[in-house]
Amino acid sequence: MQDQDQDLNRTVGEIRSLLSGGAAAALPGVTGATVAPALCEDDVIIAWLAALGGADLVIPWSADDLVLYGNDASLAAGQVGYRVDAAGRRFGGWQDDWIVLGQIGSDPVVGVRCDDGCRVLFARHGAGAWTPAQVAGSPAQFATALRIWCALRIGQYANDILDDTYAIRPAFLADLRARIGEVLPDAEAAVFMEMVDD
Repeated sequence: MQDQDQDLNRTVGEIRSLLSGGAAAALPGVTGATVAPALCEDDVIIAWLAALGGADLVIPWSADDLVLYGNDASLAAGQVGYRVDAAGRRFGGWQDDWIVLGQIGSDPVVGVRCDDGCRVLFARHGAGAWTPAQVAGSPAQFATALRIWCALRIGQYANDILDDTYAIRPAFLADLRARIGEVLPDAEAAVFMEMVDD
């Protein structure tokens, strides 16, 4: 588990560096101790918040940004509309072990505890019932896929991934599909690509 946490920390740092154009991506004064969770005392969530360094991570996506919650306050606020309503009352249909780690245009990225850590799921809102699908076997694996997205979108394609009709360029999708297929199993890679196609 400690190796996965180190991988997650390193990969999130690389993502922040890509997003900032290679500038130092450190968040001064933020440590794991400053992000002690109130929502969940689960070691996986503690590691997630520590890796994000106490600050939300906003990644340019295909239409809306992908926002990953990086501190206790945003993680708690991110549960509203999924786990709880604005008054804090639990919604039926939302599993007790699902924690919203982030969202893309109200489509939640969900962490779910399992015997060997945490799986990362993705769901579309507006389907009537929540049926998230696994996008990665761990937060570290998910971060690796996100690093590939950022390296391609920001590095190789210089953010020019949409054509004149605002559709994602086929060449970008082909490159992304090939690279994601190297790090995620087929079923998870398919879910990741569904995250891209909104």
